[in-house]
Amino acid sequence: MYLKWKEKTITDFSDANINALYDQGYLFTREGKGSMYQTRSLRVDLSKFKLSSENRRVLKKTEGLKLAPLTLPYAGYHWSVGKLGKDFYETKFGPPRPTSGLVEAGEGTPALNRSGSVFSANKVKELLTDTAKSNFNQLFVYHAPVILSETPARLNDVPPERLCRAGSRSGGKNPLNTNLKGSFARVYTERSERAQDDKTAVGYCVARETDEFIHYCYPFYQLTDQTPPLAPPLIGEGTTEDSRITARASSPYKGGDRGGGFTHMPNLGLGMMTKAIVWAKENGKKYVYLGSFQRPTDTYKLQFAGLEWFDGERWKSDMEKLKKNL
Repeated sequence: MYLKWKEKTITDFSDANINALYDQGYLFTREGKGSMYQTRSLRVDLSKFKLSSENRRVLKKTEGLKLAPLTLPYAGYHWSVGKLGKDFYETKFGPPRPTSGLVEAGEGTPALNRSGSVFSANKVKELLTDTAKSNFNQLFVYHAPVILSETPARLNDVPPERLCRAGSRSGGKNPLNTNLKGSFARVYTERSERAQDDKTAVGYCVARETDEFIHYCYPFYQLTDQTPPLAPPLIGEGTTEDSRITARASSPYKGGDRGGGFTHMPNLGLGMMTKAIVWAKENGKKYVYLGSFQRPTDTYKLQFAGLEWFDGERWKSDMEKLKKNL
């Protein structure tokens, strides 16, 4: 049974009203426009947050993963994004099953609704594209680096203007950041307004943003070694000269002239969350809400400095007492 003390549906979507309700332990749901519930909410007070050694270890494991915030609705939505979300939640939490209440996903807020339905691809699409039905206004898109292998002399012969995303909507004119070292060039796409322009997205998180906080709500990402949902065309695809620069068997992409398969990053989900918290602090937010805390699988959320939890009346910072509620 999912823990909820109160429920309400709001019509005032001002930042001031939403900030006040979140401060009272309420969180938005995906049940309907304005739908909220009060629960044992967990948040990070960013004035007290600093990276721990464990946080740094996770960031090291996900080095090269880039966060690109995108304001919803997502005009560049592709069906494969919805499929990735559906596959993620079904793999993590199993096929649909009856339940009398909301069941929380291991990351973010509830993945199952009252009927036991796991996220469908259509629900993902609704959250990302239909502002009349969705309570969420931000999508965090996570891009993996492309690692290219070639001789230093060959790479140094390539003019910077040729190191671009061939076939992008900008006509292949957007340069990539390159760092030549030895026989490898690690190429990262620059921040894009539309994730499918970069075609290197390996993870997403549906979020709510106000002037005060980020609610890191529904994350989903690649779980296995497979082709990314939007496989990236690499440097100079379609040209004789540059087509010789191809991706080799290196993490996170391997093989093939369109990026090949995705080699799953260790700690990808936790790395995504950590990068979102760092982003929120760097962008002047006061809090990051991490959903509720009610199951043993939620303890992974406790590794961040500045944590607070709502006990039904007030916010507390005693984590040992919180653990006793599980």
